[in-house]
Amino acid sequence: MSNVKPFVKWVGGKTQLLPVIHEMMPKDYNRYYEPFVGGGALFFDLQPEDAVINDVNPSLINTYRQLRADAALVNHQLRLLDEAIAHEGEAYFYDVRTLFNEKMKKREMDSQLAAIFIFLSKHSFNGLFRQNSKGEYNSPSNHETGPSTPEEILLADGEVLRGKTVLCGDFEQAVRDADRNDFVFIDSPYAPLKATSFDKYTAAGFAREEHERLSRVFRDLDRRGCRCMLTNHNTEFIRRLYDGFSMCEVSVRRSINSDGAHRHGKEIIITNY
Repeated sequence: MSNVKPFVKWVGGKTQLLPVIHEMMPKDYNRYYEPFVGGGALFFDLQPEDAVINDVNPSLINTYRQLRADAALVNHQLRLLDEAIAHEGEAYFYDVRTLFNEKMKKREMDSQLAAIFIFLSKHSFNGLFRQNSKGEYNSPSNHETGPSTPEEILLADGEVLRGKTVLCGDFEQAVRDADRNDFVFIDSPYAPLKATSFDKYTAAGFAREEHERLSRVFRDLDRRGCRCMLTNHNTEFIRRLYDGFSMCEVSVRRSINSDGAHRHGKEIIITNY
């Protein structure tokens, strides 16, 4: 299906690595699993018939679910927001950001929240979703007042999502039913480039212990006969966790790094086949 693209930009998204991932993927598999779906670059590119996708972010998963249920309604809500910011200017962004945080506190998981999520992502600095320690959306405006994600992309994404299982929770639970010849793509949060940075990284919700647990889940999936692919920073810590599996180093651009000298780096793709 054409016009299918991620509806939101996400930190660590794998769009630039899609050609390499395609080359390294198994040619045939049963069910597709992605326990850290984020922006869904690979999911939307593959458009699998049978899939389970998951993320721990409730507002992101609400957006997936609302697009699956009624993409046209989400699009309608988004156009209302686009019309308002075009008329009222940049200050409207902060009104919508406040509304988003209020709805999240009330757990109002609906089509309006999905539209707001897409709107804020498209009108935020660097186009990225960001929350503070209280879980409040706090990205500043990028000063743009133009339209958000095009209608044709939202409608196409909704078609791809129809019939798919969309979960919101722990990664280990998301793959508990994965079985022989299922393909599990694991694009987990990055481990820090330096081991001494783990204290800072823990604040983002994925500490050293979580990486270690994920490696145990990877090995369990391997024992079940699943075909697994994992991506992360190419560090000694990650290599040690996945010792014994196939590893391929790839170069990447890190466009969100403020220091141009550090906008190129190395990642690793780990497979069990």
